[in-house]
Amino acid sequence: MSLCLTGCWGFAHNELIAGPYRLIAVDLDEQMSVSYALHNGDAVGRINEMVFSAGANKEYIVAQRHPKENRTITEYYYIIRALDSEYADPSKSVRGPFTKQEFENEKTKLKLPEFTIEITSLK
Repeated sequence: MSLCLTGCWGFAHNELIAGPYRLIAVDLDEQMSVSYALHNGDAVGRINEMVFSAGANKEYIVAQRHPKENRTITEYYYIIRALDSEYADPSKSVRGPFTKQEFENEKTKLKLPEFTIEITSLK
């Protein structure tokens, strides 16, 4: 899950989620991922493509994605921000994939944020 990306400023899509977290697509929107932006302009992947929706609060980042561009399947993830850092192993902070019902259970239990950013072309 940890993919190092370079040249943040030249990406096809580079949108702030919150703090160091960004929605980034290298060449095509279908490559959209949640990444952790580094101070040198690079980014490290957290939730791989094809992310189409995200949200955040002080404790969590949430994301929905279609795996392998299969829009008939939706997976749900969240990142525990307190367990994440620039070079942290994503397996320590990223949770998922979840089904919709599993995610709703986690959302209720943990008070996960709403999805507030949407890439409609990928939905």
